[in-house]
Amino acid sequence: MRIILALASAAFILGSCGGGGSNSVQRPSGPQTQQPPAQQNVNPYDRSQATMSYGAAATSGQRGPSSYASNEPANSDATGQFAVVGSVDVSKMIERLEAEDPRGCLTQVQRCYPPSLHTVHGGAEVGHMRLRDGVSASELIRYLRTDARFNDGLVRRWGNTPPTVRMVEGVATEQDWFETLMAVRLINSALPPDWQLRFSDEAAAPDGQINSGFIEVGFTRRENWPTSCGASSRAVGCAWWQATTDGRMTGASIAVDPIRVLGVRDRAHVLLHELLHALGRGHVSPADFPDTITHPSGDEGRSDWLILSPLDEAALYAVHDRLSVGTRGSSLDMNDLGPWSDVSTHVFGRIDYVPGRQQTVVFGAVWQNGLSRPYAIALNPSPLSRQVSGSASWSGRMLGLTPQAEAVAGAMDMTIQLASLHGELDFTELEKWAPHAGPGALGTGARWGDGDLHYVLALDNGGQVFVETGGDAGEITGVFFGNRHQRVGGTLRRRDLSAGFGGTRRQ
Repeated sequence: MRIILALASAAFILGSCGGGGSNSVQRPSGPQTQQPPAQQNVNPYDRSQATMSYGAAATSGQRGPSSYASNEPANSDATGQFAVVGSVDVSKMIERLEAEDPRGCLTQVQRCYPPSLHTVHGGAEVGHMRLRDGVSASELIRYLRTDARFNDGLVRRWGNTPPTVRMVEGVATEQDWFETLMAVRLINSALPPDWQLRFSDEAAAPDGQINSGFIEVGFTRRENWPTSCGASSRAVGCAWWQATTDGRMTGASIAVDPIRVLGVRDRAHVLLHELLHALGRGHVSPADFPDTITHPSGDEGRSDWLILSPLDEAALYAVHDRLSVGTRGSSLDMNDLGPWSDVSTHVFGRIDYVPGRQQTVVFGAVWQNGLSRPYAIALNPSPLSRQVSGSASWSGRMLGLTPQAEAVAGAMDMTIQLASLHGELDFTELEKWAPHAGPGALGTGARWGDGDLHYVLALDNGGQVFVETGGDAGEITGVFFGNRHQRVGGTLRRRDLSAGFGGTRRQ
């Protein structure tokens, strides 16, 4: 099949005061190879500069960044006061909880339970609700039709295999590596299990070429970008790609100017914008779709959290789970999506809740259109203090959803050896309930699986984020909260279960 090289390139423009701008999208015959800057002596495995802000992985001595590409992202809000594990926007769920309580649970020092918080599991208040907080089929179809106009009428996507993201050798710092990994995790959170982007430990040669099967990310000054990126002096990022005549993406490259975009949050949004281009998405008007990051400036569609908008997430999921290569925007209709709803199923819990105070850990999972996704949120993220001996332990609860929207709950116990910053995490007494039904009282559900899961853990150099390094199948991502690490929250992500967990320190 004939390959079309660089059908379009797209630049990301970021105004100096957070405003947008216009860009000129060209359709060149192909990108030109540029001479890269002199190589730097960079060790991409050195996590000494990594912090939770860009989702550092653990240093286990055995696994590189690629092993953690499907872990949930862990980052702070714009104030740095709250940390969220996962990429789920649960603001509407929390607003619903507040609105349900006529007595003011959040402002009066008294015990009161909104209707959605209908039971207690081992000290955790547990809830369930169905909520219209997604993207409707009609809105998604309208977006994908508009997106296709940018791509010669086709809804572009990769073929049958997800691409591998890798950095360009010699033009990326450790921070660049981890900010890119953070963006990959944010995107993977919205993708089906079979479409998880890979992240390579091996860097690409700095030759400016597009290589089949890869999305290659380079951090280099704008004067070294291909001429196909256009002439705008305000552009801070650019993507260019290869695609077949039927709309299958086969390779892509991304360039980001590290001098023109310095902040971690701005850098993450630039990377997300360009990665979406590399996955096949085009530009749309911010007037028509204000909540997406895929308009020319990329500056709208941003939130206090480093997460994608529901529309961007819905498009990622639908294109890779419901549509096939060669889908034309002009013929796209709601039948192509199959069963699709803007109503989601939530299960959630909270631990250490005191009315009028924001010390609680909120955790759980959201199911929508067959995809379940976990999260955990709390105030005051903090690194675990390292000691030469001893251990620290936490206990709490886990709540999640299967791909069939069955609620799953169980006990959580975790211990970290403070000298080595390694530990173990156990989920026990796991039980499940009927699809789309809330978890009942303890002991009323059927056993889930064999009833327990076990993981070996390791922390990053700063002691802020922990991930799994062994044990049962699945990815664990967690964060410590409070000045003395009194609380912990995190996520479990498996093919058969997505769950959040929270706990309090017992020693």
